Amino acid sequence: MADPAEPADSADSSEPVEPVESPGAAAAGETAEVGESGAAAEPAETGEPAETGEAGGLVEPAEARAAAGPGASTEPAASAEADGSTEADSSAEADGSATSVTPLEQALHAARALVLADLMASEVAEADVVSLVEESLSQRRWWVEQWPEGADFLAGLVAQDVQDALLERQGRWPLCPSCGSGDPHALDVEPELGPDPHWVCHEAGIDVAPVGHLGHALGGNTQA
Repeated sequence: MADPAEPADSADSSEPVEPVESPGAAAAGETAEVGESGAAAEPAETGEPAETGEAGGLVEPAEARAAAGPGASTEPAASAEADGSTEADSSAEADGSATSVTPLEQALHAARALVLADLMASEVAEADVVSLVEESLSQRRWWVEQWPEGADFLAGLVAQDVQDALLERQGRWPLCPSCGSGDPHALDVEPELGPDPHWVCHEAGIDVAPVGHLGHALGGNTQA
């Protein structure tokens, strides 16, 4: 009997068959590669994707972190630095303002306080009288600027300026609190130009009180 004809060789079923490239895939670009198991492989990277953290949140790209460098300050830290510099500037300004008072200003303030104290002790420290003190201080400022050594004489000079201005407007000031008889008379400033001025009564020849302390002498006096 004749041998049966051998069947035509069939393709080995164990070998993978290359997929046929479809026209649509060719137009789109590369075809998806098929792995040995038949699953489509991941497409080629088209660009660096944003990294995600463990919690799924976006993380800064590597280039941004590299440009910033390790330990780069963040926006809140910059704000803290700005706040700190502002506080430092404010402190510096406060310190500067506290030390900006010149000896001239100190002398003017001291003279003002002494004369106002005597006006209040005499109960004549009204607004128009206080304005006389300010006028005198304004004039004496220029005088001391020309002669700084005269700063110690300001209290006596301002007291005399106010005394003269009041004589034209209201009468004698301050009246002597020590002489109980005779005509009312005013006290005088001694020395007229010098430090440590006092109110003195020339009629009685007594030293009544230092300028600025007239209130303590309203009930008595100190012998010169």
